[in-house]
Amino acid sequence: MTDDTAYTVPRVLTTSIQIPDVLFDLVEALESTHGGLHLAGTDEAAALAWGKAQPETRACILLSAAWSSKGGQLPATGDGPAEQLEGLHYASGLLTAEQLHQWAEEESDTTAFHGTSFPIMPLPGRAGALASSVGFDRDDLRASLYTALILLKMRRTDW
Repeated sequence: MTDDTAYTVPRVLTTSIQIPDVLFDLVEALESTHGGLHLAGTDEAAALAWGKAQPETRACILLSAAWSSKGGQLPATGDGPAEQLEGLHYASGLLTAEQLHQWAEEESDTTAFHGTSFPIMPLPGRAGALASSVGFDRDDLRASLYTALILLKMRRTDW
């Protein structure tokens, strides 16, 4: 799809198309680093895909990753990068992941958590509001990337 035709396609369709592509890049970054969040968070392909994605796409991925994190364990604070600025991005991402994960754990119904019209905005509930806020924040894409990676890593026990 070219930039000039993207405006003719409804945003929800574009979001739906982007979600699997961006997820693929994020999971690939985690797999190539054996779940190493500090390395996956600086993976160029993952960062580029995350940065180019529509904010709606990022919000939907964050909400879905929170739901899929149910039953998982948050990583230890010390699992993040040691470099100061990258460490701040990671710490911010971890706090957001912790909150989204908590709300997912408290919810028993995926329809209530995702809503009946997912991925159409607005996303429902507290988790939807936070996922949207973080997904639309272009000033700290690295922190939201870490949030997504942390939540996605929680699904896997083999890393």
